[in-house]
Amino acid sequence: MKKIVLFTANTKGGIIQFTLHIYKVLKNMNFNVNVYIPDEVTNSDVSFLGDDLCLYKKEKKIIDNKSYKNIAHDICGKNTDLLWHMDNSIVSVKVGLNVDKKIKVVKLIK
Repeated sequence: MKKIVLFTANTKGGIIQFTLHIYKVLKNMNFNVNVYIPDEVTNSDVSFLGDDLCLYKKEKKIIDNKSYKNIAHDICGKNTDLLWHMDNSIVSVKVGLNVDKKIKVVKLIK
């Protein structure tokens, strides 16, 4: 497995902390990892992610929004092998539905 993308639409709380923890674990296992989080993240220092951090603008409307297709296109452009949804948000689902079918997608189940 070459490239893993961790994706969340959350801006604070446990999912952000969980995402950062998973990032550290995967990096220690020598995986190539990118983290996609909204640019509105609060109460978390994400500066240590460096070039592995991909901030995106979380749009207010989710129906027929092209920005999520653009995020999916960006993820595909990184030669991603695995997209890991760190939450069960509609945003995550919309991005996941727009990635290339050859990318494996891991979803959390509530």
